[in-house]
Formats: sequence, C-alpha cells, structure tokens
Amino acid sequence: MQLIYNNTGNLNSHLQQPAGKIKTVIASLLLFAGILIGFFLPGFLLNRIINRNNDFGAAYIVSTVILFHAIFWTGICGFKTSLVSVGTLLILINLSLFCCCLARRIELRAR
Repeated sequence: MQLIYNNTGNLNSHLQQPAGKIKTVIASLLLFAGILIGFFLPGFLLNRIINRNNDFGAAYIVSTVILFHAIFWTGICGFKTSLVSVGTLLILINLSLFCCCLARRIELRAR
C-alpha cells in the first residue's frame, strides 16, 4: 500500500475504500438507467404504439425529441431544471406510454 501526504499534511492512500466502490457502482447503474429511460425507452414504446418497426436509430431520435421537450417544459413551467424533476417527468411519460401499450395489448418484444 502506497501512502502519500496531501498539501494539508493529511495521510491519504491510493487504495479506494469499499464505500467509494459501492458509490461508483451505484452511480454507474443510475447513469445506465438514465440513458435507457431518457434516450431509448420513450421512442421504443411510441414506435410500438404507432405500429412501426423498432430500431435503435428511430427510438433514439424520437426519445431525444421527447427528452428535449421534457427539459424545455420543465423550465417553462417554472420548475427547477434538475435531474430529479426531469427524471420524474420522463418516468411518468414512460409509464403512460407503457400503460397505453398494455391497454391496446401491444406486444413489446422485438420483432
């Protein structure tokens, strides 16, 4: 184990603590879920509702437009534009699209 002193004279080690590794894993999982929820899932569900073939390009483009409007209208309505407010709105949009798919009995598996 290599020990070094920082500018304040405190002893630091280069080995990362287990709690730091757990936080890194949680942050990575949240980032992955955010990418799916923000950039792919709304477009995938909307393509299913309008009976289009699903590919990642179309899902990405549609989801990017939905994400832009979520951020835009969050700011216009006077809410603080943050990860929590935009994430909550995206989850509500995805839930409503998913409920629409369930109500129409649309198969969600890839064709």
